[in-house]
Amino acid sequence: MVKWIGGVLALVGLSLMTSGLVSALIDLAAFLLLLFVVARRAMKRKAESAEKGFSDDISGVEAESKERIDITP
Repeated sequence: MVKWIGGVLALVGLSLMTSGLVSALIDLAAFLLLLFVVARRAMKRKAESAEKGFSDDISGVEAESKERIDITP
């Protein structure tokens, strides 16, 4: 994460030293880099929460199925 922020800061610093179209393109690159990092973190968190929910659902199904199969005469 730190290297991504360092890259964005380097791009913004480089943008301050240039002007015109080059500066605008470097600013765009910095913005897209930030957008990429935020989207990647959001997808990672969503995948982790979905995986946790899936494992909770499976353990609940196993408990229910064990209760149904256990028949005592």
